Amino acid sequence: MAIAAQAPDDHSFMSRMEGLVGNSVLAAESVPAAVGIVAYTGGDPMRTIAIGASIGNDTDSIATMAGAIAGAWRGLAGVPADLCAEFEAANRADFDLGAIAAGLGDLAWRHWQERRHG
Repeated sequence: MAIAAQAPDDHSFMSRMEGLVGNSVLAAESVPAAVGIVAYTGGDPMRTIAIGASIGNDTDSIATMAGAIAGAWRGLAGVPADLCAEFEAANRADFDLGAIAAGLGDLAWRHWQERRHG
């Protein structure tokens, strides 16, 4: 988190993350890199994905994990409406994104309630 807080710009952040944390396919590197990117971007989904895709090495995994965390944190409000509309139009035949999100939210809530109340 200190790397995220102290970085003066994107390039410095990515260089320090690569040097101190790593950005390889190893979970010990890619997972902390993803979390660090989310901290650095303040959870902005689009910026998070862009930084993750630019950090080098295992960019697809890092950007996907970081983007998923940022998306869960910020929700659809963090994604431009025109991009959401384009995605939904292109995938409407395959699935209903809103229904999937609501279903996953309900599942998580039920799981939390069961764990909390036994």
